[in-house]
Order: sequence, then structure tokens, then C-alpha cells
Amino acid sequence: AVARGGIPEDVRPAWAHIRAVFHDAGATNVAFVWEPADPGSDRRFSPPPAAIDAVAVTLFEYPGTDWTQPTAALDAAAREHPGKPLLILASAAGEGRTAAQRFAAEGPSRPRGDPGPPEVAKAAWLDSLARAVARRGDVAGVVYAEGGPLGRSTPSTRAWSAGFGPGARRAVAALLRAGSEGSGRPGASAHTAASRPAGRAGGMPR
Repeated sequence: AVARGGIPEDVRPAWAHIRAVFHDAGATNVAFVWEPADPGSDRRFSPPPAAIDAVAVTLFEYPGTDWTQPTAALDAAAREHPGKPLLILASAAGEGRTAAQRFAAEGPSRPRGDPGPPEVAKAAWLDSLARAVARRGDVAGVVYAEGGPLGRSTPSTRAWSAGFGPGARRAVAALLRAGSEGSGRPGASAHTAASRPAGRAGGMPR
């Protein structure tokens, strides 16, 4: 809605128009997933709650940057969109810095008060995300994007793949288990994607 000269104020009427197109066509097996850049701070431009079926939380963590704190990100999205199922699209490459120190410190094996290493490996962040997902009852699906933000697996995106990095494959498997298990999420699903999924609701039952 904001491409090609559009402005953020165009989002709500554009969203309503697309919903109307599907409604007029008699399509009843469609879920409309709101995927803003920051689902924890988008109230000004988000569609009305009744027009949103689920909210997508995208977590792409780049090497050498400050990585998102998973629990805080999911809590913020849930506060902004109460009662909506959350769909998580995640991927990570390399190591994060500074704020990411907290993720390693969350593990049960680290002594209390020890902030952990100055950088946290991909696996530690994924473990933190898995714990955040496992504690929730509103996560309807988890996708790990093998190709990272580019949306496709190529030799240049290898660092984003589930098997790249010490412990990464185990951590991705744990994340996907957390996304597909747990009480209160009968329609939950989880999978890896070689390319970014388009137009899907991550396992939401309709």
C-alpha cells in the first residue's frame, strides 16, 4: 500500500479493498495475515482488529547487529493485537552483539549474574526464541526461512540455513517442535522454507 507513491494512510483502505474482493468472490477459505515491520508498534496504520485474522512476527537477525529479544517482541505483538494468533517467520545468520548477550544468559546452565559472551551464536538465539514460543498459547505457526531475508536458498545465503553454524540444526529443530506442540494451539504448525512463503497462514485452520 505504500509502494509506488503510496502513503501509510493508504494501508487501511487498501486492506479493506482486498478483503472485499475475496468476499465478493465468495472465498471463505482465506485467512488475512497482517505482517507489519513492527507488530508491537503499528496501531496508527493497522487495519481494524475485526479485519485481521492473524499477525505475523518477522524476526530476521543479521550478523554483527543487535538481535531482537524474542520474548519482548512476541509480548509486544500480543499486546498490540490481543486475541490474534501469531505466526512467526524467523531466520538468523552469524552472531549478534550487545543486547543479544541476554539470550545466552537465559539458559539454565549459566550461573546467575553471568551476562554470557560478548556475542551470541545463532543457536543460542534460536533456543531463546524456542523458549519464548513454548511459553505461549497464541502461536499458530513457525517458519524458519532457509534463505533468510532474500527469500530463497542460494550459495550466498548459506549462512542463514538451518544447518549452518554450531548447534544450529538442533536449535532449529527445537524451535519447530515448540511451534507445533503445546496446549491451546490445536492448529499450530511449523516447518522450514527454502523460499519465503507467500499468501499462507502458517497452518491456521480455516
